[in-house]
Formats: sequence, C-alpha cells, structure tokens
Amino acid sequence: MYAVFVIALSAWLAYISDGLVTHYRELSQMYQEHARAIQTRLIAEALDQYVNERGEFPLSLTALATTPGFEYVRGLYGPWQGYDVTTGLTDSVWRYSRMTFFTTNPKDGISRETYLGQNSCGTGPFSSATSWCGSPGSSWYRRESKDSVHNELANQRIRLHRTLQKLAQHYNSHGAFPAAKSDGSVMSDGSIQTLADIVGFSSALNDCIGAYAFESVPLDCVDLYDQWGGKIEYQLESDQTIVLLSRAPVFNAAGTQITVAATYDLSLL
Repeated sequence: MYAVFVIALSAWLAYISDGLVTHYRELSQMYQEHARAIQTRLIAEALDQYVNERGEFPLSLTALATTPGFEYVRGLYGPWQGYDVTTGLTDSVWRYSRMTFFTTNPKDGISRETYLGQNSCGTGPFSSATSWCGSPGSSWYRRESKDSVHNELANQRIRLHRTLQKLAQHYNSHGAFPAAKSDGSVMSDGSIQTLADIVGFSSALNDCIGAYAFESVPLDCVDLYDQWGGKIEYQLESDQTIVLLSRAPVFNAAGTQITVAATYDLSLL
C-alpha cells in the first residue's frame, strides 16, 4: 500500500513539475515575443526619423547606427532581424523605393531571403511586388517613398513661399529683386544659380548654420536648402520677376523628376 502511494505521489509530482515547466516556457516565449515587438517598433521609429530628416532610406542597419544621433539603435539590434531596401518600383503615378525592417519568430526558422520572398498582401517578392506585406506571426515595418510625396511637396512649396516673402520685402524697398552676389558679380536677366552659391556658402547642409546675406535679404539654411538637402535655385527672370526652384528627389512613373517652383511676378501689375 505504501509503495503504491509513493508511486502515485511521484507521478503526481512529475505531472505538476511538467506543467510548471511548460507554463514558464510559455511565459518566457511570450516575453521574448513582446520584447522583439518593442525592438521592432523602436527601430521603426528611428528609421522614420532618419527618413524625415534626410529624405532617403539608410542603406543598412549599420549605416543607421553609425549616423550621428542614431547610435542608440545599435543596442536594439538582435538575431532574427532583417532589413532591406529596393528601388526602381513603379505604379501608375510614381517611381518609388521601399524599405522594410522585420523580426521573425525563431521557432519558424525563416531565412531573410525566404521572408522577403513571401508576401501576405499581394503577389511577388519584396523587391518587385506592387504591394508587399510581411508574414503573419512576425513583427515588421514597411515604408515607401511615395507614402508622403504629396505632403513633402506641399511642405516644400510653403518653404519656397517663405523665402519669396523675404525677397519681396527687398523689392518693396529697392524697386527690384536682388541680383548682386557675394563675390561682387551681378546676375543677368534670365540667369539661374543656387542661393547657396549666390551668398558664397559652399559647404553641405549639415555644416550650414546662421544667416547669409543676399544684398539686403537675410537667408538662413531653410532658404538655401530644400527639405531633402538639395540646393534651392534662384532664377532672375528680370528685376520684376523671379522663380525659386527645388529639384525634389521624386520621379513620376515616366521617370521625370518633379520640380517644385514658386514664382513672384510683378511685371503684370
């Protein structure tokens, strides 16, 4: 009788032990999945910030982590993560690029290449599909350059009109738009040059600080560069008409680059 009791007790303890092990294993897996999801979200936020500041996708996660201000993301990197960028995609309106960051479940054992070849919302792989989504059960983030095109172009027009207002104040005071460059030369009617070259600033946007004078017009870095880091062009049509141009890194489906322009024409008044 005692032996039977001991055997039964041992079996019961083994059952309880197995249940506890399974329970804690499941809790551990849930925690790891939650941690991977948080890492994905934080890295996705960093990628968004990078694109918003620089107007382009980072070439790699290493490139992201070595960019000043983004070094902290290195501590978020881990196994089972993947990143990729594809360019030259085209729909009926835009030519665009796409990036994705994803974290797969280790239990699935999916390679980066296999993951990118799958598509849960369309046909074709990440590199060529018109529409692409990450696999169910993974944490993933996708951004396409066309997602924010309209907002970016509208924002750049606002920036150009801000600069036009400064130049218009010069016209109101002098009866003509500015034409004298910082080197003493004078622009001729119909000529076009970048505002950065006109005021004598030859460094990159990251080195731009302070104000620069175009005759009596104070220009800052927002006036000299567009939101994508390109130089703003100043076209002097005449002493009464000017055009500001921003060559956006945006192309339509035919491959034509989009130019944002703002004109101030007082010749018709």
